[in-house]
Amino acid sequence: AVTDLASLQNVGDIDRKTYLGGSDAAAMLGLDPYGRTPLTVYLAKIGELGGTPDPDREKFLRRRKRFEDPIVAMLREEFGGEIVATNARYIDPEHGFLAAEIDFEWADADGVIQSGEIKTVSPFAFNEGSGWGEAGTDQIPVHYHAQVMHGLGVTGRQV
Repeated sequence: AVTDLASLQNVGDIDRKTYLGGSDAAAMLGLDPYGRTPLTVYLAKIGELGGTPDPDREKFLRRRKRFEDPIVAMLREEFGGEIVATNARYIDPEHGFLAAEIDFEWADADGVIQSGEIKTVSPFAFNEGSGWGEAGTDQIPVHYHAQVMHGLGVTGRQV
């Protein structure tokens, strides 16, 4: 398992068409709630998927990304955690076609670097029917499990 940042290569901004990332994981497993499939992911990567980006979805994703910094600040304040990196992107050391962006990385009590994933959810979507458990539990939708497990696999981390 990777236990420090020096063991992984932060590759920064690489072209998303050159790798399968965490947001592709659910589609590759047939679990994507938005209807993406392994074929549509492939076609998008090679530039053969027709259509234009949905402006509402793009706006939603930009807004969600903007909330990450304040959430990390709250984690530092409320839990006293040592956040050691944010939004680092890594390529799997064995499989160069897999990469993951980790929202934040923190040092546990033993100094081992662990991965953190941030999701902001509309109060209207935060319900059991959407795969969310009760507030305060670790129950998340299965497509987010796929994303998180993908990130753990790329980094070799346990948490």
